[in-house]
Amino acid sequence: MGISVEEKACTVASEGQSTQADMKMGKTMGLVHEKDGTWTAVGDFYREPGKMHEYYGNEKKFTTDLTTAYAVEDTLQKLEEMNFFVDNNLEARVGPDGFIRMTAVRY
Repeated sequence: MGISVEEKACTVASEGQSTQADMKMGKTMGLVHEKDGTWTAVGDFYREPGKMHEYYGNEKKFTTDLTTAYAVEDTLQKLEEMNFFVDNNLEARVGPDGFIRMTAVRY
């Protein structure tokens, strides 16, 4: 997704307000890991510079892009555990059927 991520407890702040988050994305956005296992986005898309600002007013696209990025990374990790190598994960795509398509070789 091209977004800097810090995987640690942190505070995201915007407009003088701050919120605790479990993961920080960019400068003013974060994710909170809820007790039921789900994640909630917190922060301010509008004030976030760069890529995250593009999601202002389009949270559905953010959720889709984030879910896709996570699925691709999770798949890459599982393939590596099975001794497969993916040369270029930028070519990975999620099809309309929900399957991830990428080319992997065994080493």
